[in-house]
Amino acid sequence: MTFAHVSNFLDCVRTRQRPNADVLIGHRSAQASHLGNIAYMEKRRIDFDPRREEILPF
Repeated sequence: MTFAHVSNFLDCVRTRQRPNADVLIGHRSAQASHLGNIAYMEKRRIDFDPRREEILPF
């Protein structure tokens, strides 16, 4: 899988096309996991404002 990822990245550098997994997709994917971990550690439900990307107060 690493070869395909690197190959796609290099092709995008050459052609200036968007990669299969761009930064925004990676950010949103990681964000969901981070928010789940925060809720678990605080042992509470959290509300999240996706527009401002902030956890809202109680």
